[in-house]
Amino acid sequence: MATTNDRVLSHFLRFLNEERMSARGKQIVEDARGCSLADFGISSVEAMELVKDIGADFGVEISAEEVASWNSLGDMTNYLDAHS
Repeated sequence: MATTNDRVLSHFLRFLNEERMSARGKQIVEDARGCSLADFGISSVEAMELVKDIGADFGVEISAEEVASWNSLGDMTNYLDAHS
């Protein structure tokens, strides 16, 4: 079974498009857990789309306030570990 981090990264990578996956983007993905969505140029609206999709996969409803409190993908992973 995939870990929470693996599942989050899978959603995240599907969400990114070629434009965002520049050489810098590929380097960040290698350590994405410590990066914010903004590091990839993801807007707040796009972030909510992504989080809604991830929340549905984990069976967790995630509020906009919660998302705004996260500084990194690791924060998202920790939240999902605690609430799913």
